Amino acid sequence: MTVLLMGKISATVVTLNEEDQIRNCLKSVSWCDEIIIVDSHSEDATVEIAKEFTDKIYTYERTGYVEPARQKALSEASGDWILMLDADERVPKSLSSQLRELSKDNQVDVVFAPRMNYMFGEWINYAGWWPDYRAILYKPSVVEITTQIHNGVNFTEDAEKRYLGSEKESAVIHYNYKDIYDFISRMNKYTDIEAQQSDFSYLKLITSPTKEFINRYLLNKGYKGGIIGLSLSIFMSWYRFLSAIKSWQYEHLGNEDQIISKYDKIDRDMDLK
Repeated sequence: MTVLLMGKISATVVTLNEEDQIRNCLKSVSWCDEIIIVDSHSEDATVEIAKEFTDKIYTYERTGYVEPARQKALSEASGDWILMLDADERVPKSLSSQLRELSKDNQVDVVFAPRMNYMFGEWINYAGWWPDYRAILYKPSVVEITTQIHNGVNFTEDAEKRYLGSEKESAVIHYNYKDIYDFISRMNKYTDIEAQQSDFSYLKLITSPTKEFINRYLLNKGYKGGIIGLSLSIFMSWYRFLSAIKSWQYEHLGNEDQIISKYDKIDRDMDLK
């Protein structure tokens, strides 16, 4: 393992139209040695705001999800450590001090921190959203970022992992879904991508939504959240159903353009075109 006297930290953030979030996000990592921005052709003031914090701003094509752009961010970073953040996340001072200390630790390769997920204006500490550990700091030598949505960061088997305690002082702040419209809109987009990356299974179509609801509402006590806990558990169950049924659509019916072409053929057969 490489000996580090002091680990240089590169913060990486992938952006797309994040003018409402990006300033406070970057303020929370301004203590890092460098900040890398990979922007997917934002049409608002995201890039101009980011220039207040860094000149290392790169452009990447829009793919609908962040994993491919994260590969670009990793390739541009020069640090001994990568602090991977999304624009809707924040690193509080209590957490940043822990990460600075851990960057000097030669016995650790990956640091996992809990996330405080805020949805509909509330901290969701039930239904499987707490402590919601994810890798926040890691050495580039132990990571592989794939193009698999929501599962794109993998680490080598010999990587030494450290999990911070499940206290607020160790948590990343994550402003997740603003409201129901935001949740449903992103759910529709993400399930499209997941469906195209997976194979259809009748068993998955039937069991995955049921397991998701039982896990979130009963086993992870979503019922403690009242109507919000019930709604989020139902939404995530529906998410699993949509992902599975859309994979069936892509395998058996094709995409939207292919379906429209079938309608066009019907019109032509009726001499309507």
